[in-house]
Amino acid sequence: MKYFDLTINRWFISLFACLMLMTTSASAQSQSCSLACNGSTQVSLDEFCNAMITADMILNDQMTSCPNGQYVVTVSNAYGDIPNPVSGAYIGQDLYVKVTDTNSGNSCWGNITLEDKLGPIIESCPTAPIDVACSDLSAFEGPVYYDPCEGYKEPVLLRETITPLN
Repeated sequence: MKYFDLTINRWFISLFACLMLMTTSASAQSQSCSLACNGSTQVSLDEFCNAMITADMILNDQMTSCPNGQYVVTVSNAYGDIPNPVSGAYIGQDLYVKVTDTNSGNSCWGNITLEDKLGPIIESCPTAPIDVACSDLSAFEGPVYYDPCEGYKEPVLLRETITPLN
């Protein structure tokens, strides 16, 4: 009976040691996680004048080693946190992005600059040909341009040639 009790005790001690080793190993892996953020990133706004900032945009994938990393992204400026997705109200401003790994608690910082690289959209344009007399070009108003970040736009005249008629 004494031999049986000793064997069971050894089995429980071995099981406990194995569990402790697995817990310590998992804890050491999460603490050895390293994050590296890119220093400066340009982010383009989408067709709705918004940009969802993700950890993949900010993290340097060659210098980051967080197995099973779970990331939280916080965007801010000098006045405080900014909602993510970020709106076009912040175009051209330098924003700060913090990426935190929730498993290890490690974090890194980077800067982003928002840019609107999409041109305006032609909202309405005549589909049929329009006859306009040369003497009354003001009758044709032209197409309507809309930019999600800047609103309605007036067409810009790039070149004009005036030929006097006798």
